[in-house]
This record gives sequence, C-alpha cells and structure tokens, in this order.
Amino acid sequence: MTQETHESLLEVRNISKRFPGVLALDNVHMKLHPAQILAVIGENGAGKSTLMKILGGVLTPDAGQILLYNKQVTIDSVATATKLGIALIHPRATFSRTVRIHKVQKAIIIS
Repeated sequence: MTQETHESLLEVRNISKRFPGVLALDNVHMKLHPAQILAVIGENGAGKSTLMKILGGVLTPDAGQILLYNKQVTIDSVATATKLGIALIHPRATFSRTVRIHKVQKAIIIS
C-alpha cells in the first residue's frame, strides 16, 4: 500500500523502558500514517501493553522519542496524551452505542 503523504501521524523512535530486572522495551520503532490501521501483536511479555501505556501517558519511556505529525512531543501524563488526541481504551471497556465515529476522526485510539 502506498501512502499519499510521507508525513507520519504518530512515530516512536528508539523507545526503551526498563523495570527492575526486566527490559520491557528495547529501542522500539513504530510509524503510523493517517488513515492507517496498525496492529501491535506479540507474545505475552513482549512489551505491547508497555508501549501502549507510554503512548497513553500512563508510563514514561526511559529513552527514545515520540513524534506526532513529525514534531517531537513529551507525553508525561494521561491528560497530556488526551490533549494531544491520544486515547488509551482498555480491552474490557464497554462503550455506549451512541458514540459516533466522526467524534474521534482526529484522535489516535489505542485499544
């Protein structure tokens, strides 16, 4: 699939996160383009949830960069992520049937 624009919506570069005795993320790279759906998959313990929590502002990375529309941002809280249009939606969350897709067109939804 060819992208019409080279501008990335969201990009992570060299993201690393360490917990006591565990290197959860080691120089992770990911790029998401507008109108693209991206799946992050892997075995248990691969760091998927850690990466999503970093993007959602629940955790902060130990190293690396997060870029939104090719501009570096610091996501140091859930409130900051929300202001940037990034929402972390937990898999077990339930939603009202009245939510309309057009309300989230300019948001990055992480589920």
